[in-house]
This record gives sequence, C-alpha cells and structure tokens, in this order.
Amino acid sequence: MSNPRIDLIATIRFLSTDEGGRHTPAVSGYRGQFYYDGRDWCAAYTFSSDPAYPGETLEAMIFLMNPESHIGKLHRNKGFEIREGAHVVAQGMITWVHLDIAG
Repeated sequence: MSNPRIDLIATIRFLSTDEGGRHTPAVSGYRGQFYYDGRDWCAAYTFSSDPAYPGETLEAMIFLMNPESHIGKLHRNKGFEIREGAHVVAQGMITWVHLDIAG
C-alpha cells in the first residue's frame, strides 16, 4: 500500500494466549478479519506498538479494503472483533472514523 488512507483508529486489546488468543505477536501489516454486525471484512492494521503481543492493549490505524461498504455503519465507540477464521483474537473500540469514498 503506498500512501494508504486511514479509515479508522481504534483501541484494540489482543486476547492473551490463556484467553484463547494468538500464540505469537502480530506486526503492522497484519490482516486479521475486521468483524462487526455479524460479518467479516478485509482490513489491514498498523499498530502503535509493534509488534502487538497477546494480552496487550494498544492503538491501531485500520485500513479497510472496501471503505465504501462501511459508510453509515461505523462510528466512534462502536465495538468490533478481530478474527482469524471464526477464532476471535482481539476486541476493539473505534475512536476515530474517516470514511470518504472520494479518497
């Protein structure tokens, strides 16, 4: 991604390994599924602390692969999950939204 557009900023808490989360850290560029309202979406993440370890809470910039599909659906303080398949590895809360299909 060159000059990516930031669609969301969120606080994310990766589940610990004991809670059923990842066994290894995630690094910026990670593409876990962005899950809300019963549906998975493709997204990429850049973390404020890199790598992001299991059990850690941090801020992340989120880049949605199809931002036009989310207009009117995402807002500040909306919760979501990050999943790998059907397995939840993190929980998040949106703190900033910028969905603009014009770029």
